[in-house]
Amino acid sequence: MRRMMLGMSQSAVANALDLTFQQVQKYEKGSNRISAGRLLRLANLMNVSVLYFFEEAPGAAVNGQTRTPAYVSDLLTTKTGVAMAQAFRRIRRPQLRRSIVVLLQAMADDASLNHP
Repeated sequence: MRRMMLGMSQSAVANALDLTFQQVQKYEKGSNRISAGRLLRLANLMNVSVLYFFEEAPGAAVNGQTRTPAYVSDLLTTKTGVAMAQAFRRIRRPQLRRSIVVLLQAMADDASLNHP
C-alpha cells in the first residue's frame, strides 16, 4: 500500500533494493519473508519507520483493536483505489462528498441486485 501511495512501481523498488521485481511481488504477497536489513532499507526508501510495517500497517492490531479495516487496505492496494482516494480528498465541499458516497452505495446496491 505504501509503495502505491508513493506512486512507485515494483520495478523501482526492486532497482533501489537490488532485487528483481518478482522478489518484490513475493514480499508484497507474503509468500517470501524479508530480512531485517532489507526491511530497514525498504522503510528508508519509503520514508517510514520500520514500525510502519508492524504497528501502522493496515489490519495490524494495536491494544487488541484493528487500526484499519481490511476493506480499506484492500481498496488502497489497487491503483484505482489509490487514485479514487486521492481524488476524493481533493473534494472540499462536504455535501458533494456525501453525494458521491450515496451514489456509490446506490451503484453497489444495484450491482448486487443485478449480479448475484
